[in-house]
Amino acid sequence: MTRKNHNSNRFLLITTISGRGTGLFSRPYLMAKQLKALEMDFVVVTFGFPITGLGTPVFNIPIGHTLRFGNLPEILRVSRTLSKIVERVRPEVIIAHQPPNIIASALGGLSSNVSIIGDLHSLSSLEFKNWGMIAEAHFFRLVEFLCTKLSEGLTVASPEIRDALISRGINADKMRVVPNCVDTDEFYPIVDKSALKSKLGLPSSEIVAFTAPRSFTANVLAIYHLYKVARLLQPKMPGLRFLILGGGEVVTPVPPNVQYSGFVDNLNMFLNACDLAIAPYPKVAVCSAARNKILEYWSCGLPVISTHEGLRGLGEPSNVPVLVCEDDPDKIAESIATLTNDAARKKELGQASREFVVRMYDWRRLAKVLGDAFSDILSFPA
Repeated sequence: MTRKNHNSNRFLLITTISGRGTGLFSRPYLMAKQLKALEMDFVVVTFGFPITGLGTPVFNIPIGHTLRFGNLPEILRVSRTLSKIVERVRPEVIIAHQPPNIIASALGGLSSNVSIIGDLHSLSSLEFKNWGMIAEAHFFRLVEFLCTKLSEGLTVASPEIRDALISRGINADKMRVVPNCVDTDEFYPIVDKSALKSKLGLPSSEIVAFTAPRSFTANVLAIYHLYKVARLLQPKMPGLRFLILGGGEVVTPVPPNVQYSGFVDNLNMFLNACDLAIAPYPKVAVCSAARNKILEYWSCGLPVISTHEGLRGLGEPSNVPVLVCEDDPDKIAESIATLTNDAARKKELGQASREFVVRMYDWRRLAKVLGDAFSDILSFPA
């Protein structure tokens, strides 16, 4: 059956979404908001992270964490629950975010002849290969191939993901690039940094932010890189502090000028309390799509320093409002020292960041891209 218009279908969005929609959860959280803005008929299924405020029915399967390949019995249990939800909701299309959800959705929708659109915000096979984890890379390449066969079509977060799948023989017509985006009302500039620092119990000195949950290997690699930078700057800029935001185990030993916040609900406030933000990713710390943290930094109006890898998926570095540096720790340290001592340049970069992200990556602007992608995929002959 060929469907010509996405608005004529009922969708079931199956994903892990947190109530705040940050970090890993940004993409599916904002996708749900986009579906609502497009006046599409949809229902959401989450795993252990209930969400409210979307004005649409939400089913929560209380497993308490993201769905993982390491627990096959859990995937089978979830698929049986999904089958009951599919029978009750009777969707025409399932949107499944990331491979575990795609496979569980395929199992759960076997008896209903429902179409699946898989959404990929990354390719784990590319990332594990660059991290030197070859066995894992081969495993995930097989998983990703299976997902392309189970899905009627795919939305992917970057041209790099699309091109990698095309090189593996996947039909380009079955894929559409839907970039990551940000809620510029959720992340916005707050001018009085001194008051925020006092309120949050942060030092009054210059603070450099880095959002880096430790569940993602690339972030851990970048933290080790940041530590080298911090040690270089400690004797030269003794008042400077680095603030690592996000959950997970602390990477030890921690330099004295580095502080961890842990997971925070009010990420916008913590980012605004900082004076600049960094993405210190070395070349091996590959992420196969645009990093949400960069969009959140920009949305808060922060001046940003990034390596080339940190900007992956965001276009040519010369076309974005970032101070780009090589991934050598000395170069990163030099860039931080230079920008910290140039108030005019900091202000210019911060203003340009906010203007750029509102114009290019606000979720409302990209809602039509998502709707058009669904229409294209569902119009393509099976």
